This record gives sequence, structure tokens and C-alpha cells, in this order.
Amino acid sequence: MKLSIFFSFVLISSFHLSSAQRYNALFNFGDSLSDTGNVVLAGLPYGMTFFGRPTGRCSDGRLVIDFIAEGIGLPHLPPNTAKDADFHQGANFAFIAATTLPFDFFHQRGLSKGLWVNASIHEQVDRFEKLLPSICGTPQECRDFLGKSLLVVGEFGGNDYSTGLFASRNVSEVRTFVPPVSQAIAEGLERLIGLGAVDIIVPALLPVGCFPLYLTLYNTSDPEDYGPGTGCMRRHNALSWYHNTLLRRQLDRLRPKYPAVSIRFADFYAQVFDFAINPLKYGFKDGALRTCCGAPGVRNYNFNLHAKCDQNGSSVCPDPTTHVSWDGIHMTEAAHRIIAQGSAAQRRVGEHMALPSTPPTMSFSTMFLVLFWLFPSSQSLHYDAIFSFGDSLSDTGNVQVAGLPYGITFFGRPTGRCSNGRLVIDFIAEAVGLPLLPASTKKGNGFRQGANFAYTAATALDFDFFNRRGLGGKLWVNASLSSQIGWFEKTMPSLCSSTPACKNYFGRSLFVVGEFGGNDYNTAIFAGRSMAEVNSYVPIVIRAIRLGVERLVGHGAVDILVPGMLPIGCFPHWMPGEVQRFGDAPQCASPTSDLWASEKAFWDEDQIC
Repeated sequence: MKLSIFFSFVLISSFHLSSAQRYNALFNFGDSLSDTGNVVLAGLPYGMTFFGRPTGRCSDGRLVIDFIAEGIGLPHLPPNTAKDADFHQGANFAFIAATTLPFDFFHQRGLSKGLWVNASIHEQVDRFEKLLPSICGTPQECRDFLGKSLLVVGEFGGNDYSTGLFASRNVSEVRTFVPPVSQAIAEGLERLIGLGAVDIIVPALLPVGCFPLYLTLYNTSDPEDYGPGTGCMRRHNALSWYHNTLLRRQLDRLRPKYPAVSIRFADFYAQVFDFAINPLKYGFKDGALRTCCGAPGVRNYNFNLHAKCDQNGSSVCPDPTTHVSWDGIHMTEAAHRIIAQGSAAQRRVGEHMALPSTPPTMSFSTMFLVLFWLFPSSQSLHYDAIFSFGDSLSDTGNVQVAGLPYGITFFGRPTGRCSNGRLVIDFIAEAVGLPLLPASTKKGNGFRQGANFAYTAATALDFDFFNRRGLGGKLWVNASLSSQIGWFEKTMPSLCSSTPACKNYFGRSLFVVGEFGGNDYNTAIFAGRSMAEVNSYVPIVIRAIRLGVERLVGHGAVDILVPGMLPIGCFPHWMPGEVQRFGDAPQCASPTSDLWASEKAFWDEDQIC
């Protein structure tokens, strides 16, 4: 039976550019991922696939913005610096090496020498404002014109972070750039909205840890630095994910402020990450991490800083369509086409591209809905047993510390569940036709249909980890994930008599491993430790969960559900006394919400694929 590991992090695609959707013009802002000729630096083989000549595009052919233009029936965008061009159907203000933040930001940090151009998002919007009078006469005419135009703002951020990283600044310092970058993007959007923009797409930052350039520059011998399912640099992808999290938050803030404006988040990160996980699904038989145009260097990335694409010593692969990476930091036309069209099935332009940044309430309800999709109440899906591991979010009675009103809604009495009624694990059991899971400590109970090893206050990490950091006295229970699996292993002889029998039995069982992590972080936070220290726990926690899953797989588990950590900054316990508000939506406590984002980023990079 095929091993299935579900991660309950949800992306929803809802944007369609149908034939009924018409735009009179398309305007683009960004960096080298979308520059169509404002900066022309490289010669052939750039442009060889479609144009037959270099055009300023950092690829062998067309970019995502080109496919978007084609998809809505508009010509490829002329660069705004083009002489005698007609911009009535759009223009491209993107510049190779453009940053989000202005020159002064980097100059103040001793990084200005790393800038190639002075083309920040505000500089690009300035140029757009200067161009408008040549397209539309009065402010009202411009508002009417932009009301029938599509604006793509980004990708932005990659060059802000690479400017710091390439100057040997550490990832922790560069991470501090993310809030001002996301704020600057939001300010740029507001300026465009003020001019009349009503339809805006904001692309995500790509998983830069999957780029051969980064894999070469930051190559290490430590396998823990790489995602086992992708081979990408975990720390750098976590930086991208943090950027996207704060960017989504900015978009969530803007939407209620401008209800008549459509602001859509395009999760290019998810698509490119899937290239790294499943390259063959998209026809990339040479993988996602090997450069098409380059030269041998570190490992098998075919990237060499001394023989980059179009330089002496470099060569081009026979077929760029079998590669994701074109030159080590930019993608092939084949990859751009899939991103624009959404999947290998060639869906309409935009279907995958633009993803709404859902508010927390929608994210939670969608997560639970997905659980029911995974486990419908039908005879088509059958498990002999369920085994659960986790903390208070799934403990059904191993720790009973609270009385009524806990349990009032369904049980009419306290059961050890930290709720007024049933938990997610209870609804999963009901959905697959099994009884509610008994706590593993329940005496005289047979566990042939499953057991729950989750403990209220359980951590992912062992007691020794916290004791070495002076936090051992802060733990309520010694019930780490490793301990819970140890208890499961002691129970196994009562469930199955031999190794083959156990593998057969567990092959027909469902394992739910988590949520884990919340109490690891709470232990330190409640002891007054800094968020920087707590963030350092995240990769260790994720590794512990991965090792736990591998232990269960070794015993025969083939169907495993791994829930993500909830955004604890949205829990009332963490909310500030005076709740700030974004429109009608409360603002979650930022440091703890960012911790959730960090754990999710490491999960994305630690999948067992």
C-alpha cells in the first residue's frame, strides 16, 4: 500500500479569468522575474526558445506576465522605457534587480554597493504616474481607464533579501527586512488604488531555497539544512514563507479598507515548491534543482559563478522544457507557462495563479472541511483502527484536570477533553465509522479499534531538551512525542502477535500525529524567553515530529495525518488587552502568529515525500 502523509495546511484556488473577463490594459511592476526589456544585459541563449533573440527577459522564452497578457487577449507588454511605444494597452515597469525598498534603506545598513539599479516599488509607481497623462487626460478619465485594467504588482522582495544575503549578512538579520518590505508593497498598492486601480494581483515570493544559485552559495554538508522531500535549502525557503505570510497579512488589512477593489494573492510559491516535490508530474525529467544554462559546479546543480549562462564555459541543455531552472535563479519558459496556466493539465490562465488570502476563520473551517473530504462517511473508506498522538487539542482523557463546564455540550460531564464537547479526532473517528478513541491509560480497555496517546500539555521534544535550557521545571507532564510512541510500542503486543501481523494490521489503520509544537514554544514563552530563542526551537521540533513519523512508518503505518500548528497569536490568551483592529477583523498577536508561520515553513521543507 502506498504511504500517504497528509499535511493539513490548506490552499484554496478561486480566481478564473474567463472569456467574459475583459481588460483594456495590463500594467506590471516587479523585478527580473517579469522585466520584459527595461534592462537588457544578457545575450543569447537568453530568448532562444520563443523570440529567437535576447529581449531583456531572464529566461529562454516567455515569462508569466507574457502568458497572462496572452491569456486576456492583450499584446506582450512593452517596457516603459521603450521609445515611441504605444502604452494604451499596458506597460511594464519591472526592472531587473529591482528592490522593494529605496536606496536609503540599504545605504543606512552599508549595503548600497550591492544594488544594481535604483528601481524600488515607489520609483516604479512614480514612473507609472508620469506615464498616465499620455494615456488618459484627466484624473477621472484615468480612473475610468484603470478601472478596466489589470495590474500585477510583484514579485517583490527577492532582491531586498539577496542584497543582504550576498553581502554575507545572516538570515536572522535579513529576516528583519521582511516587515518593511511587506509594508512598502502595501503602500505601493495604496498609491495605485488611489490612482484608480480596482483589479490587482500580488504574486508571492518564490521558494528561493530551491534555486541552484542559493544551493551553490550556501551548500553545506549537514543534511538537516535541506528538505528531505525536495533538496531545497530549508532556512531560505522559511524566509520566503515568512515574507508571504506578512504580505498576506498586509493584503488582509487593505481589503476591508478598499471593499470595491479586488486584491488577489498569487501563490507562485506553492506551484514552484510543487515543481521541487513532483518534477516528473510536470514533465521536468531533469528535475527542479539543475540549471539548464550553466556549467558544472557544486553537486549536480550545473551552476557555476565563474561560468554563468551566456558566459564563457557555460552551455545550454538540449531541451529547456525538461528543466525548471533556466540560469540558476530564473525559470524556463516551460515553468512560466505552467505557473500561468495553473497545472500540467493546462487550465485557463489565472486559475491557479491568483489565490485569495483567506482570513483565519475561513482557514480553520476549510481545514476541518478537508478532514471530512479525506474521511467521508461512506463504506468506500475503511480503517480497522485509529491511533492518535498529540497534546490537549486531541487528548480524550489521559489527563483530566478540569471539571464542568468542560464536556457540557455532548458528554454532559468532563472527560479530559479541553472543549465543551467533541474534538477533531472524535469527528474523524465518527466519520470513518469507529468509536471515539479511548485514552491509552484507560484500564481494562481493549484497543483493537484504536487508542489515544495524546496528553494535555505534551511537548514534541523530550524533557532533557528543556532541562538543559533551565526550563525542565516548567513542564507539566513528561509526555513527549517520543514517549507517546514508546507507550504505543508497549501496547503493540496486545494488538498483534508478530511483526508481519502488526504491519498488516497497521496497514489498515489511520495514524494522526499532532498537533505538536505549541507546548514546546509556550514553555519558553511563559518563562519569559525571547521570540528569537523560541524561533530557534522550530527546526528541532519539526525534526522530532519527522523522526516520530518515521518510527511509526517502521512499524507498518501507511496512512498518516499530520496536523499543522494553529496560529496561536489568534488565541484570546495571546491577544493584547487593547485589541487593535483591521476593519472588522481583529489583529492577531504578531510574534506568536509569526511563530506559526515559521513552523509551517519548516514543515513545508521537511515533508516526507
